[in-house]
Amino acid sequence: MDDISKCSEDEVFWFGLFDDLPEGVLHPLLIDDFEDEAETKRKLKLQAGNIYKPVDGLTQLHRALRQKREPSIKQLIDAYQEDFEKVGSYLEKQFGWDLADRVWLFKTILVASSEDECRTAKSLENKRISCEQLREAVFVLLQHPVNGEEVAILHPNDSTRLSVIQLITRLIPNGFLSWICQETNGRRETIMETAASQGLNHVIVRLHELGAPIAIPEHNPLLSACRSSKKDTIELLLNRYFDSFDCSLRDGDNCNAVIMAMSMNDPKMFDLCLEKLIAYRQQYYHETESQAFNELIRFENDESTASSAFTLCRNRVKGRVEHAIQKYGIDLSYQWKEVTFLVCMLSRKIATEFCYEGIRRDPQLLRMIRHTEFLAGTEQSFADVGFDVSYSTVRGSKGETLLHLAVEKDNRELFTKLIEAGCDPDTLDNEGNHPIHFVKSEAMLDLIIERHPEGHKLVKLSNQDGFTVLHKLCALRMEDEPLISMLKKVIDLGADVHQLTNEGESAVFFLGSLAALEMFRKLNVQLDTTNKDGETALMRHLRQGTTWMTRELLPLLHQLPKFEEHAHKYLKAMLSCTRDFFECFYQVALEQNPEVTKLMFDLLFKHSREEASRVFSKVCGTAHNYAVGKFLEFDYDLDYNYQDDYQYTPIVGLLSYMEEPNKHIVIKLLQKGVDLKICNQWGRDALLALVYGFRTATDWYGHDVGTVQLLMDHGAAVNATDEQGNTALHLAFKYGEAELVEVLVRNGADLSMKNKEGKVPLQMASQVIQGLFYFLA
Repeated sequence: MDDISKCSEDEVFWFGLFDDLPEGVLHPLLIDDFEDEAETKRKLKLQAGNIYKPVDGLTQLHRALRQKREPSIKQLIDAYQEDFEKVGSYLEKQFGWDLADRVWLFKTILVASSEDECRTAKSLENKRISCEQLREAVFVLLQHPVNGEEVAILHPNDSTRLSVIQLITRLIPNGFLSWICQETNGRRETIMETAASQGLNHVIVRLHELGAPIAIPEHNPLLSACRSSKKDTIELLLNRYFDSFDCSLRDGDNCNAVIMAMSMNDPKMFDLCLEKLIAYRQQYYHETESQAFNELIRFENDESTASSAFTLCRNRVKGRVEHAIQKYGIDLSYQWKEVTFLVCMLSRKIATEFCYEGIRRDPQLLRMIRHTEFLAGTEQSFADVGFDVSYSTVRGSKGETLLHLAVEKDNRELFTKLIEAGCDPDTLDNEGNHPIHFVKSEAMLDLIIERHPEGHKLVKLSNQDGFTVLHKLCALRMEDEPLISMLKKVIDLGADVHQLTNEGESAVFFLGSLAALEMFRKLNVQLDTTNKDGETALMRHLRQGTTWMTRELLPLLHQLPKFEEHAHKYLKAMLSCTRDFFECFYQVALEQNPEVTKLMFDLLFKHSREEASRVFSKVCGTAHNYAVGKFLEFDYDLDYNYQDDYQYTPIVGLLSYMEEPNKHIVIKLLQKGVDLKICNQWGRDALLALVYGFRTATDWYGHDVGTVQLLMDHGAAVNATDEQGNTALHLAFKYGEAELVEVLVRNGADLSMKNKEGKVPLQMASQVIQGLFYFLA
């Protein structure tokens, strides 16, 4: 089985191939005449592949536990036990280690799965080490024995350090022989947590008997059991293993079992967890009941600074929470970031009498409440006032009459009744609009003209902003056929197609119909008219996002006299959109009109080198790869080290934010001789920007450690620090990027530099990584 992930469920583990045979009996076809049982098992194990390597984030044991495949669970745990025993036996044989000190059970043991990896590990082994050095050394399980040995011990010296770093980096993807190994995605549960989440109590018992810890920091199986409502497992952990682990341990979200029970809305679970966790903290933290309760009820999650335990408190469990508050008391003065207990409890009506009593005892508590003042509009109803008014006196908020409303709603029946009731057809609203300015159908247009003594003259009326009926119609968004019909009618009635508003805007500024644009072109309406602000119709459509009009106008305008005057504005407006919007609506238009595209870029640079440099820097930082590519293709003499308002240079922008692969662009930009030591507002230069988002850049956007090496080859400072004092090596350890650590160390990264928290790079890593790279401390 070359690819274990493709096997059927029965084949997921090698023993599963022979489930029909009695336990311990091997298939006779797999036993050579001169081969013992241990050798046959080894061959079967190799045939199954590396059981420790995660596939889609899960080891085989994690997957078997989630699927509750009992035979596979047993056989996999047996395999773990067997491999642990190999390590113990090797330590006893080679170093005289006392087997009572099972140090290997508490280490993360690497796995060499290929013959080359095994030989390399063995060649780097150091057997001349003390017991203390052995305790901190890296253990490697060899799945292909080398000279009959199946374990290697790594404790590098100066001459082998880099080679050991390279080997560890190579082996990490193989997974670990460890009882505390975690899933690499999803919930990132340990083996014990996964067993608890599935309610597999017998597995928990066996794992603990074999030396697996119940819980480790941020990984408490009690929370997994609570989350899955496995009540038998909760009782097992809190009773049988009460003294074996810290049941009050919090997870990575800073949640404990009490808070989890509140979120699960389970009163019995809450009572049990609260009782046991308080008892544990009394016994092992020497806290009083009240101190323990107040510690347990606090929920401080940096990702949710406005949430408290009471945010998660739901109806069924609310009474039990209130009972606990009355019994143990709570510190109403507690505040953390956006959380104030007193406010949380009162706003959710939790233990309100307790809160009021606390305020009566200490009125100073009220000073903690941060009041936010809201301005609320007051609405009044005049329905019962009984005003005796006529239709003609009714006005809206903008001075519009009921006639305006009838026309806007295209209600011809109402319009007719209002006219017959004596409403003045020429009353204007506060903006000088006549009812005809709101017309939306040809039928209503005909009716207005018919019922007005000088109806045919109405189309020439302008409001106080200079808008005619023609301008208003052009701004409508409706089907082409009725719109064109109305436009033709008002033009036939004398509307001036060339008339401008008071701001100097033609009808083209307001169009949303390509058919209407074609009609106006035939009437020789000027397309590049500029208004008082120097804005053209194309610029207006770019600003408003009417992309279909933009794509149509662009090729029409580039041969007109005013195009060169405004081209740089058009390009800047297009590139101010998000990359996705630009690609969907504007990039195609530019690709279809390469001459226009080149002209616009040329004119932007001609207009201002500084402005062109600013736009280039902006598109680098907003993932506009197409535009960046055009700037580089046309090879302008830009300031390639231009810094924007946040001090980003183009190269820092490219490496800080990505939506598409851009390594090819980074390479081209490096050829411009850019300064890689310039930092943005947060102290990140190009190298730090890349390392800060390295996981995303490598998973999705085509980068790898080769880009890091490329930056350093072009002068990036390997030990530069950001505003928090972190070097690239600090960040590489923080994000668990072992291959990146290797490259940085190879290029001279300082292992002893401390950030502003006083931490050297290795101290930023997880406990697992710190253990594997202990020799870099």
